[in-house]
Amino acid sequence: MIGVIPNPKKTVNVDYSLEKIKEAVLFIRDIDKNYTLTSYNEIFHQYTYQTTEFLSLGVFIDINLSAIGDSKTEITIEIKRKIGAFDKSYEVTLANEHIQKLITYISQALQFTDSQKAAINEKYKPKEASIEKLPETTQFNCGICKKSFYANSTITNVVLCPHCKSSNSLPRVEPPPTTAKKIQAAIVLIIIIVSLYIIFTR
Repeated sequence: MIGVIPNPKKTVNVDYSLEKIKEAVLFIRDIDKNYTLTSYNEIFHQYTYQTTEFLSLGVFIDINLSAIGDSKTEITIEIKRKIGAFDKSYEVTLANEHIQKLITYISQALQFTDSQKAAINEKYKPKEASIEKLPETTQFNCGICKKSFYANSTITNVVLCPHCKSSNSLPRVEPPPTTAKKIQAAIVLIIIIVSLYIIFTR
């Protein structure tokens, strides 16, 4: 134990425009699948990633960008524990490793060719939602035409309305479990009950 300390943070200035850095930050999720983009605000240039750690729920990583002139950008990376605060030396070490990795990944992303960028961006184009009820989907109402459609907001948070083709930002809603998932959950519950029975009847 080293006592509770502030969240590890690092600020660097790079000789690239804000637009190039914004693009590079989004590519982190494709360079290392261990980092998941959970939210971002393009107006305030704020991005949040999350990752898990061994024997830990892991951390959230806030990335804030600020333009310094036309061709220079300030990048601030702050690591926050998902639960609790930093109070062990190895936690701080891991946090600093995350910071260094993300700086490296941003640097790598800045070297991507136009064809590489296009291939990655194609994956994140809004998908058209379905009018039909499909497994693991939730019903939403279009913000423009008000008609209903179905989508899985745990996979994408922006979809095209199948009626009017407008983009819709979706709140994250866990879809109802499928029959297979219900069976799987039931099996896990039975295993837990049997294990507890064995333990307490010995």
